[in-house]
Amino acid sequence: RLKIGGATLASISTTQENIDSAAHERIKQQTKTADIPYALEHAELAVTNDDKYFSDHDVHEILMRSGYERKSESTKNSHSEWFEVGLEVAKNAIQAAKEGRTALSTKEKIAPQASQFSFRPNQLDAIDKTTKAIKKNRKHFLWNAKMRFGKTSAAMQVAKENKMKKVIIVTHRPSVSADWYDDFNKVLAVANYEYSSKTKGQDIKTLVKGDKPFVYFASLQDLRLSKRVVEVESAGTQARGFDKNDEVFDTTWDMLIVDEAHEGTQSILGDATFSKIPANFTLLLSGTPFNILDKREEEDIYTWDYVMEQDAKLNWDEHNPGVPNPYAELPALSIFTYEIETFKSHIGDLGASFEDSLDGAFKFHEFFRVHKDDEGNDTAEFVHESMVKKFLNLLVDNTLDTKFPYATEEYRNYNKHSLWLLPNRVKVIEAMEKLLKGHHVFGSNQFGVVNISGNNRDDEEDKDAKDRVTRAIKNHGYTITLTGQRLTTGASIPEWTAVFMMSATSSATTYLQTAFRCQTPARIEGKIKTQGYVFDFAPDRTLRLVAEAIELNHKSGKTNSPEQKEAMKQFLNFCPILAANGGTMKPYNVEEMLGQLKK
Repeated sequence: RLKIGGATLASISTTQENIDSAAHERIKQQTKTADIPYALEHAELAVTNDDKYFSDHDVHEILMRSGYERKSESTKNSHSEWFEVGLEVAKNAIQAAKEGRTALSTKEKIAPQASQFSFRPNQLDAIDKTTKAIKKNRKHFLWNAKMRFGKTSAAMQVAKENKMKKVIIVTHRPSVSADWYDDFNKVLAVANYEYSSKTKGQDIKTLVKGDKPFVYFASLQDLRLSKRVVEVESAGTQARGFDKNDEVFDTTWDMLIVDEAHEGTQSILGDATFSKIPANFTLLLSGTPFNILDKREEEDIYTWDYVMEQDAKLNWDEHNPGVPNPYAELPALSIFTYEIETFKSHIGDLGASFEDSLDGAFKFHEFFRVHKDDEGNDTAEFVHESMVKKFLNLLVDNTLDTKFPYATEEYRNYNKHSLWLLPNRVKVIEAMEKLLKGHHVFGSNQFGVVNISGNNRDDEEDKDAKDRVTRAIKNHGYTITLTGQRLTTGASIPEWTAVFMMSATSSATTYLQTAFRCQTPARIEGKIKTQGYVFDFAPDRTLRLVAEAIELNHKSGKTNSPEQKEAMKQFLNFCPILAANGGTMKPYNVEEMLGQLKK
């Protein structure tokens, strides 16, 4: 690490000797009580090319916008002058400040983590088909590609191969900016592209005027609040939009990439935003594009789903003997379902109030209902607290015939780090956090419980949530992350191996996006993660949503059509759904699944 700080030059003489002397004097003031040796690596006068003074804070800002973080020895100090950079990078940042730039160029970063990126065959296929669409002058192309496909890196490769100079990425989930930036450094930095966003890289105002190829990362929420989108509705009415993002709307983009295209794009404001962004070609990315599939021609869609991936993984060696399997690191999934009502003797009498009147599914929002205070606000106390406590005890009970996910040490090791999806109410999740921390197993020092609930879809809060989960995983043998929505789409936590579904979602999109959080590739304790687990406590809803997802993805019509039956068979082959029945776990076959769906 290097400490980058400022000193005051008392002398009017600006010789290098005087500059060094002032620097030494300042460093001694800071280190004399600590009695530690130091080395002055570099000192120069902080004056810009147009004779204005700048400070060490300006250099810090340039480094942070270029992807370098403050690295304090003790804590995460937001004002630390320590950075994990080499001397050349630090000097380049000072030079950038002199030239009035807000970030380092790609070359100045001394090849930031750049290496030749290796694409899997399915990614190369998507890149090839998209390139052909561009050459045919198609204006739109959709990647219906499962979560963990690697859409960010592959989409950037499309831009690179087609020499797109001005590329804009728009997402409804700005918290994924770190993933896009990492992939930019792997794919486009080596081709001398620049990166820009509200928080990283050179300012977009500078880039749009220049001739360098660049990528701009934008939040859909931010764009749609621009004055250019939210226009004055009638004379005398004050516009609700803000005066910002003009550079985005004034630039004709070679390529527009819409990330998580199923989110926020189908609203009036979403449509209005995209209609204001001039683009020669648009690439839509989604793992669950069920709400936009029917709006696209078949020739404008590339599909790669979970079944295709696992089939390619299984049959790779047969078709490619002696060649390393590129799909080996992608874990398989299994869904385990438990009918809570079958355990009412352990939990308590679950009456009709816990059963949905329409589909008979278990009502999580009733089971996890919280008390109200005198003013009608939620409190962090469960109405059915004794039942919830018994439910938590069931999860660790080793005496029952049916073994729950935390019943034995062996099972706990499969689920060391898990995500629990609960009803999306802040106080419900606070109440669960409180019970877990007071529990005889979950409240032990081995477990870290992380509450990432929150209604604010703020990028910084999402980033903080991810940081807190990562820290907990470092500090505990087991972790449980509690959420109602946050980090259920787009987020990658490699250590998660299990997802617990305890929310009454009616959306196949939400269900699959959340379930696939545990399929992120990882090496854990030196071993490749081979399996992810989904635990669900509303079996009928599980079957209905999975069937709905298969039907939507294959456009195969009715649930009992031959095409749908075959698609279900393939899905159950690679993602078995097992139900707790009479003390044993039994896998569903297609006919049983269809029969249960009919009921």
